[in-house]
Amino acid sequence: MVNENNVTLHDTASIADCLNNHFGTVGEKLASQFSADTDKAKDPLKYIKKEVQHSIFLPFTDVNKILQLLSKLDINKGCGYDLTSKRILKKTSAVIAPYLVYLFNLCLSQGIFPDSFKIAQVIPLFKGGIRESPDSYRPISLLPAIGKLFEKIIAKGITLFF
Repeated sequence: MVNENNVTLHDTASIADCLNNHFGTVGEKLASQFSADTDKAKDPLKYIKKEVQHSIFLPFTDVNKILQLLSKLDINKGCGYDLTSKRILKKTSAVIAPYLVYLFNLCLSQGIFPDSFKIAQVIPLFKGGIRESPDSYRPISLLPAIGKLFEKIIAKGITLFF
């Protein structure tokens, strides 16, 4: 890997720092290429036609919904920082489903999305080009499988009131 000062990096810690710095600053670099002329920007609230009185309702989940989602897990996808295997979740679904129902319903009733579900393990994925260049990689965020299940429960249960 070659850093921004054209220094060739060999050890894994330096390469990880280089990619972390690159991924952390690429957004700012891209944003600086655009005009900051806010007079031309449209207010996104102008597109909302009605005032929302009750914005969202999230119903509780049940064992059948959890079992259905667990059965659809792709065991070939990577696991997050918690190292929870999707294969193990799938094979133990009958045992863990009631506990996940309790956990998810508790989160829904308290309006909490646990911080542990938000922690991602970021890995660089080579997208083509020069292997030594940080620009040839894109970050992939691996989130905990249980957090992804909770997101799916939320997405399936959302009812909007306008």
